[in-house]
Amino acid sequence: MEIIDTKLITILTEIGFIATKFNLKKEAENIFNALIEVRPDNEYPYIGLAIVMLNYGQYKEAENILRNKALKINPNSYTAKSFLGLTLKFAGYSNEGNRLLNEVIKDNKEVVSVNFAKTILSEHP
Repeated sequence: MEIIDTKLITILTEIGFIATKFNLKKEAENIFNALIEVRPDNEYPYIGLAIVMLNYGQYKEAENILRNKALKINPNSYTAKSFLGLTLKFAGYSNEGNRLLNEVIKDNKEVVSVNFAKTILSEHP
């Protein structure tokens, strides 16, 4: 199988998010599932798929993907932890979501994830 370069992966990821924005759920799922096939050991395609589920209110599915796929690949992924925190808050598990988001902030390892966690906490107290 031919290796797909990082630039194409980035473009496909963006297209997946655009598909979600235009209510093309199945197409977005197909894009992220294809990225998972190409990069099965990378948490980011799983995070993208979880975001699709999150955008459609499928919180259990998003939680499952983040916990059992993305965070299994990279337990230290602060991006996955931030999206899991958001998912848990939307699913009605605010305490667990807040705990996770505060952990991301406290650990202060990835600036983008820290800022995202702070935004979630301020917009969804």
